[in-house]
Amino acid sequence: MARSNLTWILPLLLHLAAGQTCVEPDKSSKQCLLQSKAARGKVALSSALGRSHGDLLREGLARTSLHKDCTPLNVSGVSFTEAEADQTLKNINWLHVPKTGTSFISTIWNYACGQHEPPLDLEVDAYATATCSECYDFALMGRYPVEQYCTPGVLSSNFGTQHAATTLDKMLAGENVVSILRRPNQRLISAYHARHVSGFGDVETELWMTCSDAACFARFPGVAGCMTRMLTGGTCADSLQQTDLADRADQAVEALQHLAFVGLTEEWDESVCLFHVMFGGSMNSAELKDVHMSRGSADDYDESELDGFVDDADEKVYAAAQARFNELKKQYVGGGSACDFLTQSGKPSPLQLVEARSDICSCGGAGMECGQMDGLDCGMCPLSRLTGDVWATEPPAGTNLTCSSAGKCLVNGEHTATFTWYVR
Repeated sequence: MARSNLTWILPLLLHLAAGQTCVEPDKSSKQCLLQSKAARGKVALSSALGRSHGDLLREGLARTSLHKDCTPLNVSGVSFTEAEADQTLKNINWLHVPKTGTSFISTIWNYACGQHEPPLDLEVDAYATATCSECYDFALMGRYPVEQYCTPGVLSSNFGTQHAATTLDKMLAGENVVSILRRPNQRLISAYHARHVSGFGDVETELWMTCSDAACFARFPGVAGCMTRMLTGGTCADSLQQTDLADRADQAVEALQHLAFVGLTEEWDESVCLFHVMFGGSMNSAELKDVHMSRGSADDYDESELDGFVDDADEKVYAAAQARFNELKKQYVGGGSACDFLTQSGKPSPLQLVEARSDICSCGGAGMECGQMDGLDCGMCPLSRLTGDVWATEPPAGTNLTCSSAGKCLVNGEHTATFTWYVR
């Protein structure tokens, strides 16, 4: 998907007619969590205003130029009642299966932490630190920390983004787990190209010494069956292979039926829209963006790379996820498009809001680094940029980090380029 000189960060205040980065991280797990993240393709979705969402997004709903001034969109005529905007889903945790879409954190964070005025600019650069340069989740939560921004009770106290597993017991105990799942072959190939095998430990060295193609990677003991393991309390990859995957897949399918929300990477925009149809909250156009577009294409991977390999356990889980997703669409929007459902609710559609103005607003486009501009919250100065540590909660001793009235981050009263909105 090509970038352009417009922004994704218009606050789309829609009437919704239906009712591991970690917040408290295990710091001993830092190194295994700071894996560089790669791209996933995203399928654009159905039509609004006579053109597909995907076509319009490719035409211009990407981030604004660093040097372009912007005037915020006047959304005074687009409003919703407090009841309509209420977050109905509480105690949320995220089953983040590797290579299914880190971008989903923008939906979760906007829902849990962005339901106020002014809206958040979710279009943060994925750069968090020098060793975590493709870490959109860290970067977003660093700009908008949970303690200052999130509505109490919406996120689970165990909330995290770094590939922690779930279990049926956790969900039956009241944790509302949401997840986006991806076609197993596509996920495997993406994981190979990203060198992402969460949970493998020391055996990972042997893996990369042995395998130089996706077919070998997929067949290496303990790589396949990632979704199956993570729905049943295990790590994505497991070199020990302690449980037969065929039996475990049945348990995973049962657990999947208890997820509060199931979306599909291949139906990204529909998944995001369906989430808001089901649970309310204002929607932000940045939720539809793929934040890790290093492949530079929305096309699927060529599955011939796997040389006929089939991940039988995860195929069974994914088939159940597809069925559940379609059931949710039937239940909440009659089986049609969730995004079309939103735009038919009597409010201006996302695309109408975009086309109604000439100047597109973003914090980066306005040269902001923190604080509030007219109509947009640019967040706080991310400590990780200063400390090089994504887990930092305080600046170094003797360091005073403040936000100036002009929206610039100051270290002991001096401005540096450390906190610029866009790094690249």
